[in-house]
Amino acid sequence: MMRLSLALAVALILTTSASVLITHADTVARSVQQHRAFVATQIAPATAAVTTSATLDEIDPGKPGLSVGTPVDNVVFAAQKTESLNDNNETTTENNGADNANVTSGGPAGTVLEQAQPADPTNGNPLYDTPAPDSDPAVVAANAAAQLAANAGGEKPALSSGTVVADVVYTAQAPKAASERAALQEALQADAEEISVWYGSSQNFGHIGEPQAQINVLGTVITPTGPISASFTLNGGAAQPLSLGPDKRRLAEEHDFNVEIPYGELVTGTNTIEVTATDHLSKTVSRTIKVDYDPGNVWPTNYVADWGSGSVQSVAQVVDGQWSNSGGVLRPLVLNYDRLVAIGDIGWRDYEVTVPFTIHSIDQEGFRRPSNGPGVGLLLRWQGHYQQANEQPTTGWQNFGAIGWFRWSKIESGAIIAGEQMLAYGGREIATNPAKTPSFEVPYLMKMSVQSSPNANRDSYYRFKVWRANEPEPLTWDMESFGRAGEPLTGSLLLVAHHVDVSFGDVTVRPLADITSTITTATDNNGVVLVEPKKDSYAYGEPVEILATGNSGFAFNEWHGDIQGTENPLTLLVTEDISLTASFVVPEPSVVTPTVQGDGSIIVSPAKDKYEFDERVTLTAVPQNGSVFTGWSGAFSGQSNPMSLKIRNDLAVTASFAQGVAAPISDDFRSCKLGNIWTTKDPKGDSAFTMTGEQLRIEVPANSDHDLFENKNFAPRILQNVPNGDFIIEVRFESKVAARFQTQGIIVEQDDNNFMRMEFFHDGVDTHVFAAYMLNGELTANKNKIIIVPADGDLYMRVGRSGNTWTQDYSFDGATWVNNANFDHPITVARAGVYGGNADPAVGDPDTSPAYTAIVDYFFNTASRIAPEDGAPLAPQVTILPLTEDLGDVSFSPDKTNYGCDEAITLTATPAEGAIFSNWGGAATGSTNPLVGFTLRQGSAVTATFAKEGEETMKIYLPVVQR
Repeated sequence: MMRLSLALAVALILTTSASVLITHADTVARSVQQHRAFVATQIAPATAAVTTSATLDEIDPGKPGLSVGTPVDNVVFAAQKTESLNDNNETTTENNGADNANVTSGGPAGTVLEQAQPADPTNGNPLYDTPAPDSDPAVVAANAAAQLAANAGGEKPALSSGTVVADVVYTAQAPKAASERAALQEALQADAEEISVWYGSSQNFGHIGEPQAQINVLGTVITPTGPISASFTLNGGAAQPLSLGPDKRRLAEEHDFNVEIPYGELVTGTNTIEVTATDHLSKTVSRTIKVDYDPGNVWPTNYVADWGSGSVQSVAQVVDGQWSNSGGVLRPLVLNYDRLVAIGDIGWRDYEVTVPFTIHSIDQEGFRRPSNGPGVGLLLRWQGHYQQANEQPTTGWQNFGAIGWFRWSKIESGAIIAGEQMLAYGGREIATNPAKTPSFEVPYLMKMSVQSSPNANRDSYYRFKVWRANEPEPLTWDMESFGRAGEPLTGSLLLVAHHVDVSFGDVTVRPLADITSTITTATDNNGVVLVEPKKDSYAYGEPVEILATGNSGFAFNEWHGDIQGTENPLTLLVTEDISLTASFVVPEPSVVTPTVQGDGSIIVSPAKDKYEFDERVTLTAVPQNGSVFTGWSGAFSGQSNPMSLKIRNDLAVTASFAQGVAAPISDDFRSCKLGNIWTTKDPKGDSAFTMTGEQLRIEVPANSDHDLFENKNFAPRILQNVPNGDFIIEVRFESKVAARFQTQGIIVEQDDNNFMRMEFFHDGVDTHVFAAYMLNGELTANKNKIIIVPADGDLYMRVGRSGNTWTQDYSFDGATWVNNANFDHPITVARAGVYGGNADPAVGDPDTSPAYTAIVDYFFNTASRIAPEDGAPLAPQVTILPLTEDLGDVSFSPDKTNYGCDEAITLTATPAEGAIFSNWGGAATGSTNPLVGFTLRQGSAVTATFAKEGEETMKIYLPVVQR
């Protein structure tokens, strides 16, 4: 059964608009010079940052292995030689297993790494550890350089979750690969030249476009023998050193070379490269390669790499390795570290790639460092390798968007674990899927896409999936995640065979702007399916909501077709055609189980043993003996009393009561309208208070001071009356101060000239937690402390009062608290609340105060918290009048548990037999029925009044006559 994650889908509110996507015309317009400038800003700073005198082995930018996985069956290994030194320091060769260096132990089979939560549904901000990139290009470049430098010596993170497979088979290399390899070696030996150039002595570059920052001319020095030094020249220029393999990375076998030349150093037309090798006896051989460079071409965004249409280099650019396209498939002939083929343009932005592939075997040498486990897959937004030290060819690989691939690793027991893994910029793991492991000699299809965020300050979004070629393509993706801050904004794609013998079929690339999808729905005739928005076609990644609503007496049962499961409504992002059917059932009656905690009771109206589906029930919490109702928990939460809802399944709810609990009153802002316990205060009259249904937003404009200071009591705030007693207030801010003198905090007032000011503010460099008080209009600071806010943390604050003693604590997760201030100050408390503000960082005119929006998730009295927070249904709360009789009911369309604050709802009053509808009350007014266009912005408490036929009340207004 396939089940879509509602939280995940709701969070992924990405839109595909012309302002975000780079069209084909935009890509074509990008010149080669622009490509080079982009590469310079992305790679050159990083190169400078990571250059060091360390040797390559000290840097060791290897591939990290899987750390946890599930053992997989029938792993086929290609036999490869391993070398060691005997007692005489002579090199010996033997076929053996991979060592376990740097391979960590596996975890429980089937454990799943929780993928990074993509976004906050209310603001689109990512909920994982990725700070928003700075908008200053210099800062972006510096951050990118620092990120790459930090990862220069590191290895990719181990696969944190996978599947362990038993019965691992160590076999010889697959027969087909062995025969092709033998044929290749015979061809090399028969070559009249002493230096073999794998893709010919005449090669073309730029004829389709430029997939990376440099060209690669690959080959092998066949003779002479023994220690050899090599160099190359370009167009008769100075000799440049040329490394010969093996080097554990890009140069696989003895005397392999890779002449790597930036496109910017080539001349238009014919270029001449001369490779020279000299042995220890001073014997010198050389070979000349002609390179034809045709600049100015931009790789088409709609593209198919057809391996049967010509040579490999005619449809792609080989970056590393010997590849064969015999039989119309692309296959590495030598298995080693990162055998790579590039397709596309360095200016490509948003696109989707599909490629068929078959895995034949894996190279057990791939478990050694720096490879740390074989892998096969796709890499998107490739820019090219970059310099790390003084190596040739360059080995920096972490400057890319994301890799999606199958990965293997060996754990300490010797078992093999495998699974899917996604790595992002800097070589960091961002997602895994341990549930899907590869089989050998099974044809698969692989698909991966990259989509820019509509928010320029957020990272792009990556999707990856694999399925068997003889099965339908699944609707859901195996892995999805945002990328990481500093990632390239554009780039080509790579086919990656990392110690894997694999056959790739033709590669199909489509720009996301050209991909549209349809949604087809059906039912079993016992209900309807509503799609919002309803359109003939949908752009790639467009969010939709699909809601199934049963006819009278029927309840939604499950989905069939491309989507299976019971989640309703479905909120998802459309990336391909969807066809689904909703089925409905006649549900069994439900039971309401009320319980109380404390001194009080619950009245359930109507009082019955069982309730029919969609029957309305009203629960009223009644305090007793001086207690106070503090809230609901269980099936729903919140403090609305009474609570009215329709019963659709068994419901268990608890009403909690407490003695002596008074204000401050807790509020989780689970509403579209600020509760009547609050009063807004906007001294300047230019701020805004907005409810989102889960948060309160306090917005202050730029260039206008909203400080809490002497003679500047300007901060907008919400306040509630609070008795002059002891309390602890806890507030969660889901916003971070980031510009000089942006502020947010808790205020406890006696009056306008006497209050406690507890806040977070920013000084332009650091975030501070600050405690102060205002006494007769004069501010006294008690504690001012710089704090380091985690990228994935929120800002929590607690302010406690015990007599005249005040405490201030802060937290980043709401669980671990740190004390900031403890001090005494007498004050007669009258009210308390939260505020957001700003201040002018400069002296004099003009006012340069930064705009700011404080986002408040909750305001809790810790003695009466709301649990679960945001657990109350966000829907109209309808009370049917009169309460003593069952004269009718009210239905909503669309019929949902939760609604958006601005979502239009149709309220329909249906009288019982012998009754009529009279009028609406509360947040709804008038007698129009159905009432179309009602929104929760008007409020949630609605009354519907019915009367018995013939008992309508007639009011007659007579003029007043004075005598």
